[in-house]
Amino acid sequence: MTISDLIFSNTNRERVSRHMLFLVGYSCLFHFQNDNRTLLYAASFLPPCILAVYGFIYVLLPFLKKKKYGQFALGMVVLYLVTFVLGVFGSYLFFTDWDWPVSDKMIVGLAIHNHVIAMFMGGVALGIKATKNWYIRHQEILELEKQKVRRELSLERANLYPEFILQTL
Repeated sequence: MTISDLIFSNTNRERVSRHMLFLVGYSCLFHFQNDNRTLLYAASFLPPCILAVYGFIYVLLPFLKKKKYGQFALGMVVLYLVTFVLGVFGSYLFFTDWDWPVSDKMIVGLAIHNHVIAMFMGGVALGIKATKNWYIRHQEILELEKQKVRRELSLERANLYPEFILQTL
């Protein structure tokens, strides 16, 4: 499998490989953010982040493609609220294991911090997917233009000109 296949192919094998590579990379981001509670941190904040990324790619991007900007904005607000609520629940889960008292301000602060990261990563994923779709479409248009030129040239070659026939007689 080449890098080009990994990026541009839509076969199930390459698609699953792409998603697994994303999840491993994203999990590494969580691992390097926290030292001793990595598994708990990932379990509490990875779901809203994954929801944000896949929500952007598979729910909101089709609205942009169809130029339905109102539905895109509404979907963005819903995705924003859902991932924020999941982040708050993740914060409560994360802080339940701590030995010292935890305030609601700390929980909400951590939820906002991770929510910003999740929405940023979702926006980056949306940009990457949109760019990939544009590139594929651009390549298809270029190939169609090449085919058109080839067909026109072959039709010109196949044309029998009456002047040529008269001159040969």
